[in-house]
Amino acid sequence: MVHSEDNPDFLNDFLDYSATILNKSSNSIKEYNYDLGMFLRFICHFISGIIFFGSYAPAGMSPIVYSIAVNGFAVGGELLICLALLAFLPIEQLIKALKSSVSLT
Repeated sequence: MVHSEDNPDFLNDFLDYSATILNKSSNSIKEYNYDLGMFLRFICHFISGIIFFGSYAPAGMSPIVYSIAVNGFAVGGELLICLALLAFLPIEQLIKALKSSVSLT
């Protein structure tokens, strides 16, 4: 099973469920782990944005809308940077190089 010490227990249990009941591959489980981790990170930032930074919202704007906007731009910016890097990196060559270096050792 794919476990991460950084994950809460319920997330590791969900990943175990996905592997056994839904018959997902280990690569799919790793992707779920990453996606759920990013989603949980966004949720934590969203909640902390409401609680701690809601007072910085402009007059007349809900702290919820403010938190969604600020955290959405932050996560969206990170997404755009990652997509741009993936577009310009020679992914296939990197994978081949990694596979050959793993098979040599």
